[in-house]
Amino acid sequence: MSLLILSEENDETINRILDYLLFFHEIDFVRLNSEDYISKLTIKLNNSFSNISIENTRGIKVDLSSISNYFHRRGNPKFQLPESFIDFKSNRYREYYENEIEKILRFIHFSIDKKISIGGINNDKQSVNLINLEFAKECGIKIPNTLITTSKNDLLEFVDKNKAIIKPIGDHYFFKTKDFNFNPKGTQEITLFDLKHMPDTIFPTLVQEKIDKEYEIRVFFIDELYYAMAILSQNNDITKLDFRNYDKERMNRFIPYTLDGNLLTMLKCFMKKSNHFTGSIDLIKSTDGEIYFLEINPSGQFSWLSDACNYNIEKDIARLIQKSIVHET
Repeated sequence: MSLLILSEENDETINRILDYLLFFHEIDFVRLNSEDYISKLTIKLNNSFSNISIENTRGIKVDLSSISNYFHRRGNPKFQLPESFIDFKSNRYREYYENEIEKILRFIHFSIDKKISIGGINNDKQSVNLINLEFAKECGIKIPNTLITTSKNDLLEFVDKNKAIIKPIGDHYFFKTKDFNFNPKGTQEITLFDLKHMPDTIFPTLVQEKIDKEYEIRVFFIDELYYAMAILSQNNDITKLDFRNYDKERMNRFIPYTLDGNLLTMLKCFMKKSNHFTGSIDLIKSTDGEIYFLEINPSGQFSWLSDACNYNIEKDIARLIQKSIVHET
């Protein structure tokens, strides 16, 4: 065994990559899905060596000393507390046990991350949209005017001067309870009328200048490879603000896109400065010809880009994994 795959069970993208690895017949690998909790754990540390042995709820066993490389697509190892620990008499007990588990998981992440990798295991958590806007700006890429504030007056002033959109500060987040579903709509236009009944002090809220777009650009980077696609979303009332407000009845047109040398250089600068080995970058080409950086998703879906433009990205990634293992041996 030489390769550890960290993923989510229903991620079709990783399934395609693994199909190619199986086709190559040269790589032994084991896959751990985040849905399959760690149920058994042994960590040994002494002055000569350190090792971690784990077994998950599916019965898959991994001895990290036998792993030379790993590929992290999505998800992270999680720990399952024994049933006898579940019914705590006090939440303080739960806090104590969860704190202990959190330290163990951090050590597991640290130990895995020392292996040769394509994408770090903590890449998702380390990526912060606001920091990425700063990195993009430092590399010469334009960004939309942005405001985060707790003041209604600041919001009113911004929206009065700009056509504006509102979006999450972090990642899209949704959850369900027995009483309701929380599932925000994502990027939406905001007007002065929308702010009329807000209190004077509000929860920190992000608004951005709305860029009139000619089209959107999705760029997938991994290592030194890049794949770009233009998304013609501007002529559909549902998707003209953001193509991710999908219209399944009238899908947008996707076409291969060639990045000019200057933009590619700036994007490579951004990837290096922000410490992203891989990720999906969203850009806008404005009606006045400027390119604007919106965000990067370190583990964004790319199979749809691969299919729409016939890029066969999954095969290229499998080859990257194969080369990293051959290089190690």
